[in-house]
Amino acid sequence: MFLFTADQVRKAEQALLDAEAYEDALMQEAAHAVAEAAKVMLQKPAAEPERTRVLLLVGNGGNGGDALYAGAELCDAGMAVDAVLLSGQVHELALDAFIEAGGRILTADVPELLFRISWYYRLVIDGIVGLGSKGALREDAAWLVRETLLSGIPILSIDVPSGVDPDTGVESRGYSPQKEYDDELLPDRSLIRLPGHVDATVTVTFGGLRRAHLLSASCGEVVVAEIGLGDDARRGSALDADSGLLSTQLFRALFDDQGTDSGLDSEAWRVSGLQVVPADNGYDWSMAKKVDGRTLLTQPKSLEWDPIAASVTWLEPRPLDDKYSGGVVGICAGSDKYLGAGILCTSGAVRGTSAMVRYIGTSGHDVVRALPEVVAHLTVEDAGRVQGWVVGPGRGTDAAAVRELEWLLGRPEPLLIDADALTILSEREDLREQLISRGQQGRISVLTPHAGEFRRLAKGMGLTEIPDPADGPVAGAAAMAVALQSIVLLKGRATVIANPHPEVQGIQINRYITIINAGTSWAATPGSGDVLSGLLGAWLARDGAPAVTTAAAIHARAAEVAARTPDGYAPASALQIADAIGRATAICGKQGGTM
Repeated sequence: MFLFTADQVRKAEQALLDAEAYEDALMQEAAHAVAEAAKVMLQKPAAEPERTRVLLLVGNGGNGGDALYAGAELCDAGMAVDAVLLSGQVHELALDAFIEAGGRILTADVPELLFRISWYYRLVIDGIVGLGSKGALREDAAWLVRETLLSGIPILSIDVPSGVDPDTGVESRGYSPQKEYDDELLPDRSLIRLPGHVDATVTVTFGGLRRAHLLSASCGEVVVAEIGLGDDARRGSALDADSGLLSTQLFRALFDDQGTDSGLDSEAWRVSGLQVVPADNGYDWSMAKKVDGRTLLTQPKSLEWDPIAASVTWLEPRPLDDKYSGGVVGICAGSDKYLGAGILCTSGAVRGTSAMVRYIGTSGHDVVRALPEVVAHLTVEDAGRVQGWVVGPGRGTDAAAVRELEWLLGRPEPLLIDADALTILSEREDLREQLISRGQQGRISVLTPHAGEFRRLAKGMGLTEIPDPADGPVAGAAAMAVALQSIVLLKGRATVIANPHPEVQGIQINRYITIINAGTSWAATPGSGDVLSGLLGAWLARDGAPAVTTAAAIHARAAEVAARTPDGYAPASALQIADAIGRATAICGKQGGTM
């Protein structure tokens, strides 16, 4: 599914706002979706049956209006709903509707509100801030969010959780309390750290996904509501039925957008997303009502799953295939000092495809002992037929490693560069120029840094305009991909893959980015990246650049499979992740396609 920026969302919404037949028509549509999402969540049996009420946390923006209109609808359905107004300004029409429906406004101070939250509420709706707000939660709101989280109450966020940047997914940091509250029941402020953002159980968004929905785990389970202006809500013939949908206007805004996210080039990037392990809180979204014959709430379908499933389907060797025809990969990983990196990287390659794996290095005897399928060679020049290379994990940065990388950069085969080889690149301008030349010649290079390696490489390049991964992972990966003419895979729970090589569509040039949200964080263990490099190298040798997304998705699923036990999840080692690649590959081949 394509991911939209906040500016694109505002542009799409404005087209509908300009066509409203009456005030708040679009807001009421959004609020209806919020109310329906709340009803689905309330159908799930409560952990504490004595909690029966719903609480709205209401800010001064459109999300606050959405929350109040949704609260009014919940009141009309017979539910007990309270609201805390967290701003001096509030959407007056929505507030009037909420009060008229029987909603209750709480005016108690923060200590009293904390007591109420700890006892009475079954669901909290986050309408604190919307797309346009930046920075951490204000202190009163942060206290209420903290108590909600401590009490285990589900939170339904509207559009994007408050305190999470919609474009970058950056989650505002927590902070120490500053205000003095005259209440002996409050804990010592020196022992408290207030949350800077909301950790949502569910986020309901409208028309399509924002980038934060894949970049931030704080969004929880994301559902998309198809909203728009019906026949009665559209003024005259300003829009037809299809143009009156927010999703239609979002796609128009996307394909009209010629802006840049990289800072280094002026062409448009198209960003799509994939969630490998779908979030599941046990809510049945099929229970949501239909509107005009269409399902109101859906779990978004990824654009990426179909090609991934197709790639996995064709993994089986064809009748005339042999060990060479499926993509032979050469692994330049590990050393006498870091033997484990070589074994883990090679394990990822062996488990990834049926083709031959060649190991290059002085540790070949130990690698073959662990993996007898592997053919070992002392140097890259000694290796026979190879259709893709991996270099860097545990390899070191000495003169021999530099010579090896220089030789590989001169080869025509796809090349994956990781770990120590990235450090060498950060220190050697001549090798970076060679890497750029590869890209300009149409040769495939894939860089797989984690955030620290990314920063070292950016610093070595001297390009201060490359955004830091913590501030803008999409923009950072895009900028580095363009600067080095290489595919950049920025590793993390949300992995960002930026391909600088454009596709020309008419007169428009599009460069593509994929965000892969693993859905779990079990891959955050030593050696996991080495396994990914080997797996990705095997797929590169087989299918070239399109295989990068497939391999990353399989690795993410393998981490989840490795951590799964009959009694729940538990930590898994990198070698267990490598061993789970086979099953993960099969799962990806039949994945249902939800985000």
